[in-house]
Amino acid sequence: MNLKYCGDWSGAAAEHVQVASGPLWLRLFANTINYTLANLVPPVFPLASAWNRLADALTPGPLAALLQAHLERGRRTGHWKRYKLRKQPAWDLG
Repeated sequence: MNLKYCGDWSGAAAEHVQVASGPLWLRLFANTINYTLANLVPPVFPLASAWNRLADALTPGPLAALLQAHLERGRRTGHWKRYKLRKQPAWDLG
């Protein structure tokens, strides 16, 4: 149905999602950090708000601007934010 109505099998054309935008090193860096965090942070993480503040403080401004410009908007991909309670199983190993 996506191919018929959107002209794209994934449906991304209708959602205007930018996939693989930005330099390769930036995508590898962000994915490595996210994958590591997803596997190290427990499902119930009461220190999430402190972690989120620390992650924002430790991320340099130019890097934060690159992440914001090239990674998916509305998602935690480039911000390394964690929730107090994991909402759904993600792509971690457990």
